[in-house]
Amino acid sequence: MTEKENHYPSVGQSWGIIGIAILSTIVFCWVLFLPGNLMGEELTFLVYYVLTIGATFGVAHLKRSKHTGLKNYNFSLGSWKTMALVSIGVIAIQVGLVSPIVSQIPMPDFMKKMFLELANQKGIFSFITIVIAAPILEELIFRGVILDGLLRKHDPIKSIIFSSVLFGIIHFNPWEWKNCPRHCRHSIGPSR
Repeated sequence: MTEKENHYPSVGQSWGIIGIAILSTIVFCWVLFLPGNLMGEELTFLVYYVLTIGATFGVAHLKRSKHTGLKNYNFSLGSWKTMALVSIGVIAIQVGLVSPIVSQIPMPDFMKKMFLELANQKGIFSFITIVIAAPILEELIFRGVILDGLLRKHDPIKSIIFSSVLFGIIHFNPWEWKNCPRHCRHSIGPSR
């Protein structure tokens, strides 16, 4: 089998991983209904996040290992010129396109309340969720599994665009896109 044939996930299987993430948010939602004084709000959310996204990664990792025999992940940074160009492009799209469009969409009251609650969480468990768990688990899923598998079958531009679209779908929250540069918050996906 050639490297182009030995890949996981395909485009369809990538959608399946997104489905697993959404299903996990439903399966583990019971954690959010534990009494607040049992673990505390921030620890409860950390446990919920790790269960939902951790289960998604676990399933994707097992399927990847079964299909390809690969058990490790390679995260190279690339050249500094590419990183600078991508950063400038993202900032330009954010400022010139996303922010003006999103500012025209009224934010529902429940979203305003949720953002205020998140902004007021300053404990160690919120820090672990937002700064450690979310970036690591999401990087493993979207770059380690999805993008790596797509790059083994498709050209880089298509693979990067498709994995980016999936990342955007799982984080579908346009008001967060608008506020992200000001608040530097990392999205935690559909579980919010």
